[in-house]
Amino acid sequence: MSKGPTKDSDAVRHLEDALIDDILNATDEEIAAEAAEDGIDLEAQAAAMRSMFERARLESGKTRMAAAKAAAAAHRSVAPRGRVPGLQSGGFAGRAANDVGNARKLTMAARNGTEQSERDLRGVEEDLAELKALLEDEGKES
Repeated sequence: MSKGPTKDSDAVRHLEDALIDDILNATDEEIAAEAAEDGIDLEAQAAAMRSMFERARLESGKTRMAAAKAAAAAHRSVAPRGRVPGLQSGGFAGRAANDVGNARKLTMAARNGTEQSERDLRGVEEDLAELKALLEDEGKES
């Protein structure tokens, strides 16, 4: 069993701390100069990193698209034909259509709480007005 830190482990820890401090305190120019001394092409490294990030972004997009397609297919398999769930006047969409003031809340939610443009707000208000008209027509047919 170990009885605690040894002089060697303390020395290694101090060396690690010194190296980390040296890296964190180095200027961009100093790092670039050291990379050049080591034969590292910073432009090539940056291009390789950008390429890696782009591949990851594309792969992430493909994964998200596949998940969205699977969710849509699952929804289509359980949704009744010819009727969109939630459009009954008592459902969320029906309540939203009856309260155009909800447009601001809906657009804020879609933007994760950031400011929406007036154009976006008008678009949502128009959509809710159309939805309200559809619900009213649906009520007349019943």
